[in-house]
Amino acid sequence: MQKTTNHPKLKAFFDGLFLIGALLIIIKIIVALGNHFLDWQITFFNDSLFWMAGPLLIAIIGAIGTETVSKKKK
Repeated sequence: MQKTTNHPKLKAFFDGLFLIGALLIIIKIIVALGNHFLDWQITFFNDSLFWMAGPLLIAIIGAIGTETVSKKKK
């Protein structure tokens, strides 16, 4: 029998946050490789701090939130 969380919407929110962060990291890597090897010259947000650290922070917050909500079901 599978146990469900007490807050499935909150867990879904944090799962989505993690997936968005992971997707942004993948896009960031593809753009960086394209800029380096294919001479794309693409910049996002003028290489702001948000673009540099934002995707990683979003993914970390999503992972921590998912783990916290999952542990509270025990």
